[in-house]
Amino acid sequence: MIHPFSKARLVCALGAGLLVAALAVPILEASPRVFVGVTVANSATTAVDGDWSKRMRRALKSGDEVEVAALLGELGSSPDDESIGLVLDVMGGIASAAIFDTGLSVLKALGSAKLDTAFRELLDSRRTPSLKLAALVAVAEVLDDDVSEEWLVLALGHKSELVLRNAMDVANSRRSKKAVPALIELLNEKGIAKGTISYNARRVLVSLTGYDFETVEDWRNFWESNHAKVDPKNLGKASGTTGVARRKVNSPTFFDLEIVSRRVVFVIDISGSMTKWDEGGEAGGSGSAWQLRQRIRRTKIQLIGAIRKLASGSKFNVIAYNSQVNSLRKSLAPVNSGSKSGAAKWIARLDADDATHTDEALEQAFKDRDVDTIILLSDGAPTKKNTQAGQSELANKIIKRVRTLNRLKKIRIFTLGFEGAGKWPPGSKYSNAVSPDSREMVDFLKRLAKENGGTYTTI
Repeated sequence: MIHPFSKARLVCALGAGLLVAALAVPILEASPRVFVGVTVANSATTAVDGDWSKRMRRALKSGDEVEVAALLGELGSSPDDESIGLVLDVMGGIASAAIFDTGLSVLKALGSAKLDTAFRELLDSRRTPSLKLAALVAVAEVLDDDVSEEWLVLALGHKSELVLRNAMDVANSRRSKKAVPALIELLNEKGIAKGTISYNARRVLVSLTGYDFETVEDWRNFWESNHAKVDPKNLGKASGTTGVARRKVNSPTFFDLEIVSRRVVFVIDISGSMTKWDEGGEAGGSGSAWQLRQRIRRTKIQLIGAIRKLASGSKFNVIAYNSQVNSLRKSLAPVNSGSKSGAAKWIARLDADDATHTDEALEQAFKDRDVDTIILLSDGAPTKKNTQAGQSELANKIIKRVRTLNRLKKIRIFTLGFEGAGKWPPGSKYSNAVSPDSREMVDFLKRLAKENGGTYTTI
């Protein structure tokens, strides 16, 4: 990861041609939807010189973010296809919200007419990295014209889930009526589909139309009869449902959260406070009341049960964290009897102790390219050993870091939280510890879920 750069170095690199004030901050301080203003030097007449691509490739290879920013400022109004491709490489390959937004502004200044050929070539190429095409789909959000809207329709027919997730997100934010037929075709022929892509397509359809239907055929009939009446940019109060109804299939659940993903990683807090127990109904099994209601025990039971119900064809992983991060596997594994049994044994051995390094756990979860859903369970706001930062500051840093990591990946994050103070078990070494207010945790988990297409569930 490229480290935040200093204001002095950045000003020297960018010169007067860029709005340096917006970029001269650490990368975690960038807003997820505020695009940095860029004035391309002499953009009316300047074309990219023959050396620009070589310099950009060197900067990308070395990870020199300051040089990358400076080169983006030099890009003229008549770049060749290679130069446009390199800008997309920048947007898809550097973990910096500021640089991404700079590239976005540069391409926006070029306009859809100049980018259309590049888009169609990327769409048809079998060798194009998905991140590159996804980056260009993201540009359609700020172009907001007929040409870029046609990109969304074409991108919704792509095979890459990464491209599809970005196209759906932009179609929703643009309130694209033209995208509705393509979204309908992403639904499963036999009803509400098993999997995140089809489920998300349904969510976007509900958002754009105000209605919800059980089968793709019902959606087709509805749109054929009502397309002239529905205006996604001006939905009336008389429209139907505004949310997706629970799927009428035997979906696995984790506590009260329905799991619709087939590419899921569970991120589980096993810090010391997870040894607490909460008053309430029985959890099943033998033992005293506090043992049956202990957070770590309940979590293990629920997690093993959810994994056992994952459908064939799904993939999963489990990350358990306290002051250290431990993964069941290095990456997602296919669901089968062996992987389920191995996961159950691994989960059963987990012990709760120590701090709550949520940042490190999420970083680990984002490393897997196949993941489309993260399910995070915790009972406390993030903490960090050997740091002066408070819980609120740590939470804000994580939120901003995830914005950067998830800008193109569009991974949905669902969160679950044990609310309330809880009670320490008899003889606990933490008995004299002061329990922090759970409101900080709830606020953090709600924000994280809301900003990343998920929901928060109270346990």
